[in-house]
Amino acid sequence: MPDIIRHKQGDTFDFSGVATDGDGDAFDFTGWAGLSQVRKTDGTLIEQLTFTWLDASTGLLQVKSVDDTQAWPVGKSFFDIQFTTAAGEVISTPTVTVEIIKDVSQ
Repeated sequence: MPDIIRHKQGDTFDFSGVATDGDGDAFDFTGWAGLSQVRKTDGTLIEQLTFTWLDASTGLLQVKSVDDTQAWPVGKSFFDIQFTTAAGEVISTPTVTVEIIKDVSQ
Protein backbone atom coordinates (compact mmCIF):
# COMPACT_ATOMS: atom_id res chain seq x y z
CA MET A 1 0.00 0.00 0.00
CA PRO A 2 1.21 3.53 -0.63
CA ASP A 3 2.30 5.71 2.28
CA ILE A 4 0.12 8.65 1.21
CA ILE A 5 -2.92 9.22 -0.99
CA ARG A 6 -4.12 12.65 -2.11
CA HIS A 7 -7.90 12.87 -2.36
CA LYS A 8 -10.03 15.79 -3.53
CA GLN A 9 -13.22 16.64 -1.66
CA GLY A 10 -16.30 15.55 -3.59
CA ASP A 11 -14.50 12.86 -5.61
CA THR A 12 -15.37 9.22 -5.04
CA PHE A 13 -12.78 7.60 -2.78
CA ASP A 14 -11.90 4.35 -4.52
CA PHE A 15 -8.80 2.39 -3.58
CA SER A 16 -8.16 -0.94 -5.25
CA GLY A 17 -5.11 -3.10 -4.81
CA VAL A 18 -3.68 -6.48 -4.00
CA ALA A 19 -3.21 -7.50 -0.39
CA THR A 20 -0.16 -9.67 0.22
CA ASP A 21 1.26 -11.58 3.14
CA GLY A 22 3.85 -10.02 5.45
CA ASP A 23 6.64 -10.82 2.97
CA GLY A 24 4.90 -9.16 0.02
CA ASP A 25 3.94 -12.47 -1.58
CA ALA A 26 0.58 -13.38 -3.09
CA PHE A 27 -1.80 -15.00 -0.62
CA ASP A 28 -5.25 -16.60 -0.75
CA PHE A 29 -7.59 -14.57 1.48
CA THR A 30 -10.64 -16.76 0.89
CA GLY A 31 -12.80 -16.76 4.03
CA TRP A 32 -11.32 -13.52 5.35
CA ALA A 33 -13.42 -10.38 5.97
CA GLY A 34 -12.30 -6.78 5.68
CA LEU A 35 -13.19 -3.45 7.28
CA SER A 36 -11.88 0.00 6.42
CA GLN A 37 -12.46 3.49 7.76
CA VAL A 38 -11.14 6.99 7.12
CA ARG A 39 -10.44 8.90 10.35
CA LYS A 40 -9.18 12.37 11.25
CA THR A 41 -5.86 12.61 13.06
CA ASP A 42 -7.72 12.89 16.39
CA GLY A 43 -9.49 9.56 15.71
CA THR A 44 -12.85 11.02 14.71
CA LEU A 45 -14.56 8.85 12.10
CA ILE A 46 -14.95 10.53 8.71
CA GLU A 47 -16.49 7.56 6.90
CA GLN A 48 -16.91 3.81 7.12
CA LEU A 49 -15.78 2.59 3.70
CA THR A 50 -17.26 -0.30 1.75
CA PHE A 51 -14.83 -3.22 1.60
CA THR A 52 -15.15 -5.73 -1.26
CA TRP A 53 -13.06 -8.67 -2.34
CA LEU A 54 -12.77 -8.45 -6.13
CA ASP A 55 -10.90 -11.79 -6.01
CA ALA A 56 -10.07 -13.10 -2.53
CA SER A 57 -8.03 -15.99 -3.96
CA THR A 58 -5.48 -13.49 -5.31
CA GLY A 59 -5.95 -10.78 -2.65
CA LEU A 60 -7.52 -8.28 -5.05
CA LEU A 61 -9.67 -5.87 -3.04
CA GLN A 62 -11.49 -2.57 -3.20
CA VAL A 63 -12.37 0.01 -0.54
CA LYS A 64 -14.74 2.74 -1.65
CA SER A 65 -16.66 5.68 -0.21
CA VAL A 66 -20.39 5.21 0.12
CA ASP A 67 -21.25 8.83 0.80
CA ASP A 68 -20.38 12.00 -1.07
CA THR A 69 -16.93 13.09 0.10
CA GLN A 70 -17.72 16.81 -0.28
CA ALA A 71 -18.06 17.08 3.51
CA TRP A 72 -14.71 15.38 4.20
CA PRO A 73 -12.52 17.85 6.10
CA VAL A 74 -9.52 19.34 4.31
CA GLY A 75 -6.27 18.18 5.86
CA LYS A 76 -4.55 15.04 6.97
CA SER A 77 -6.49 11.89 7.76
CA PHE A 78 -5.75 8.17 7.85
CA PHE A 79 -7.09 4.82 6.71
CA ASP A 80 -6.12 1.20 6.92
CA ILE A 81 -7.76 -2.14 6.25
CA GLN A 82 -8.50 -4.49 9.12
CA PHE A 83 -8.83 -8.14 8.15
CA THR A 84 -10.46 -10.89 10.18
CA THR A 85 -9.12 -14.31 9.25
CA ALA A 86 -11.29 -17.39 8.88
CA ALA A 87 -9.97 -18.39 12.33
CA GLY A 88 -11.09 -15.07 13.86
CA GLU A 89 -7.66 -13.42 14.15
CA VAL A 90 -7.51 -9.67 13.47
CA ILE A 91 -4.70 -8.30 11.29
CA SER A 92 -4.39 -4.71 9.99
CA THR A 93 -2.48 -3.22 7.08
CA PRO A 94 -0.04 -0.38 7.59
CA THR A 95 -1.77 2.97 8.06
CA VAL A 96 -2.01 5.17 4.97
CA THR A 97 -2.12 8.96 5.20
CA VAL A 98 -4.94 10.51 3.18
CA GLU A 99 -4.35 14.16 2.36
CA ILE A 100 -7.79 15.62 1.66
CA ILE A 101 -7.57 18.68 -0.55
CA LYS A 102 -10.10 21.22 -1.82
CA ASP A 103 -11.52 20.44 -5.26
CA VAL A 104 -11.09 23.29 -7.75
CA SER A 105 -13.76 22.26 -10.29
CA GLN A 106 -17.09 21.94 -8.52
